[in-house]
Order: sequence, then C-alpha cells, then structure tokens
Amino acid sequence: MSRAFTLIELLVVVSIIVLMTALTLPNYRSGNNQLALQRSIHKMAQDLRMAQEYAISAKEFNGAVPAGYGAYFDLDQPNSYIIFADLIPADQEYSGINEKVEEINLETNIILTDLVPVTPQKSLTIIFVPPNPTIVFKPDASLSAMTIGVKGTEHQVTQYYYQREFDWSDILSPNPPSGCDVNQDSLCCIGGVGCECPGTIPTSATAPPNVYDRCKFMGEPLSNYYSKQQNQAVILTSKTIQVNKAGLIAIE
Repeated sequence: MSRAFTLIELLVVVSIIVLMTALTLPNYRSGNNQLALQRSIHKMAQDLRMAQEYAISAKEFNGAVPAGYGAYFDLDQPNSYIIFADLIPADQEYSGINEKVEEINLETNIILTDLVPVTPQKSLTIIFVPPNPTIVFKPDASLSAMTIGVKGTEHQVTQYYYQREFDWSDILSPNPPSGCDVNQDSLCCIGGVGCECPGTIPTSATAPPNVYDRCKFMGEPLSNYYSKQQNQAVILTSKTIQVNKAGLIAIE
C-alpha cells in the first residue's frame, strides 16, 4: 500500500495553513500592540515613581542635589517623554538638555495622545519637590493625567457636497453618479434630467480630484458631489495614568 501524499492532499494542507495564517496574523499583531501598550503605561508609571523617589532621597545629578525631579511630556513629541532634574536656581520647568536625566522612547505604534492639564504649547510638567515631596503641575491643577494609545489606520468613506455659495460639508447620501468628471464636459443623468459638469471648481487642499454634478439634491440648487475613500490615522485603544497632589500614581 502506498504511503505517499497525493497532490490534492498537499494542496488541501497548504490551503489550511494559509487560511489559518490569514486568520491569526491580525489577532497576533493586535495582541502585540496591546502588550506594548501595557508595557509602556507601566513603564511610565515606574518612571514617575522613580522621579518621586529621586526627589525624596535628594539624589545627586551631575555632582549637585537639584531642587527636585520631574517628568516632561509634550504632545508635539508624542513618541517620548523626559525625566529631568530641576537644577538650582529652580524654576520648576524642564529647561533643556542640561537638566535631562533620561529620555524614554515609547514602543512602536505607541504614542502620547492626551495631557490634562496642558499648556498652550501642548506640554505638561510634573515636579516632585523634596522633602515630602510636594507635587507641582505646570499648568497648575489638582490632578494630572497622561494618555497613551495604539496608533493605527481605519478605512473610511466620506461623501461631500459643494454649493457655490458655501463650502465643503459632510453629507449622508447615496453615491453620486459615476462617469461625470470635472475635467471632462460629460453629462450625468438623474431621473432623465441631464446635468453638465461645471467648468471650474475652486482649487484648495480639500478640493476633490473628481467632482460630480447634480441638478438638485433634496430640493437644493445645483451642487457638486463626490465620494472619497481614505485610510485615516486613528487611536485604536488607550490607557491613562493619573497623578494627584498627594503623590498617588494610578493606571486607569
């Protein structure tokens, strides 16, 4: 009796392997992102506690005891945050590289998404001032919060219309008729009524490449319609750390 595999059996096995890989790979990536988020939020909490302990123990920095230790977060630099020493004369601010103890980079696909409170420059500073230590937030508040999240993409279909006297707006409507290109003098027909494409469309960063023309939509005058598909950056999931004036550091 033959013990060899037939070609059909091999193809079936390969097909099953391919199918299982296709089903499990997205979950594997999602699981990796969740683990990276968990590691990053716990690392941030540990770094805040480390700055707190440095302040309590009057740890030296570059041969001198600073007025305190703190953490600096900046939404314009969402991939990292800074642990720093508030050198004398103290200003309870991060004053640049001379005060930097360590810059911590967040893991791949993890970014800083929100700060409470936040300055007009989109930053937040938390300072631990010995001996207790006293906790200072810049800007001032009774509670601070840092949120990090998993960045990703989401496929979205958005429909817009343009009325000559107004501007681009979102709408919910059926898809516009196909075959009517703003660059061509073609016709669109809706209910037997012919509508010519307009000769010109205002040029702007948000103007679509293809604009469709309808005689009327829901009783409105001549308007230009288009549907745009795009992958938009989104935050898939997030975690938040809160710090209060009593020194409690908690992960939500």
